[in-house]
Amino acid sequence: MKKYLLALIFVIGISPGFALAETVVRTGESVSIDNDQVVEDDFYVTAGNISMSGEVRQDMYAVGGSVTVNGPVGVDLTALSGTTQIHAPVSDDVRIIGGEVVIAEHVGGDVFVIGGVLKILSSASISGDVYFYGGEADISGAVDGSIMGAADSVRIDGVVGKGIDMIVGRELTLGDRASVRGDVRYQSPSELTRSQDAVVDGSVVRNEVEGEEESWTDELPLVSLFVLIFAALSSYLFFRERLQNLVAEIYANPGRSGLIGLAVLFLVPIAIVLAFVTVLGALLGIVGLLVWLLLLAVTYVLSAITIGALAFALVNKTPTVSLPSVIFGALLLQFLYYIPVVGALVVLVCFVLTLGVLAYQIYRLFQK
Repeated sequence: MKKYLLALIFVIGISPGFALAETVVRTGESVSIDNDQVVEDDFYVTAGNISMSGEVRQDMYAVGGSVTVNGPVGVDLTALSGTTQIHAPVSDDVRIIGGEVVIAEHVGGDVFVIGGVLKILSSASISGDVYFYGGEADISGAVDGSIMGAADSVRIDGVVGKGIDMIVGRELTLGDRASVRGDVRYQSPSELTRSQDAVVDGSVVRNEVEGEEESWTDELPLVSLFVLIFAALSSYLFFRERLQNLVAEIYANPGRSGLIGLAVLFLVPIAIVLAFVTVLGALLGIVGLLVWLLLLAVTYVLSAITIGALAFALVNKTPTVSLPSVIFGALLLQFLYYIPVVGALVVLVCFVLTLGVLAYQIYRLFQK
């Protein structure tokens, strides 16, 4: 339960301030901010390679293959990327979902990371807490707060101002320079590996794992949630205007959208099966099946955006697609699966409506 709670802190923590300032948006195969460039407000960027060497005065949000931050960020840094390198100070929180994360400078708030590898170098300092869910964590920098989360292996080789509370699949290690000012609490199948020079001011408490080793990566609902958030945010950054039109169409014509959605969901598979029974239609059936499955996958992601915008419309009176609504929609869609019957029905209705409008827009696109 604690893992879910802390992970939700990560997700919910992304959303505050999304709409507080005028934003600058950059997209492309490669996006760079030079040393002499300053972004006065929030900076949103999506690209294969992202390099920020200038200055962002407010928040920075990045989605890309690789993200390199060589210039200061005035408030928060949020990234969804394969690799993230932070070599400049971040005034407040750092929140990252990615493969490898390297932090080499000061972070003024908390660090939230879900990924394969987290490295906090000895040159770095963290004013708040560190939350990590993933594979390997190597923390050599100073952490003023606590270190919490779940990982396969964790090595601490720096000062920890409070305590450690981790679920570790393989091994928790305190190196020569480790100094923990509070308690060390961990759940692991292995005993703590502790250097003779490591210092722990509090107590060391181990909870043995009963049965199978526990790892956050085994929690499929949690993994699917973050995959859904990643896909929904990427769709929003690339197709914001089209998504707004899609939600507006659902809001204006739910009946037509639902009928088209039901037809695509149930009649298209019948047509594909009929195509397979004829020799000439077999190739067409294979192509049709692949396109239909791809359409369903895209619709599932867009359903999170739809349900978030429609939920916000209950308050704002108009369905508006925004970054807060995308995050909220992904959380709401995942939560509805835990509500018997009614939750599944709401998800199905939203899926069918989204599928209908998406299919109708594709049809109109080919008609032009």
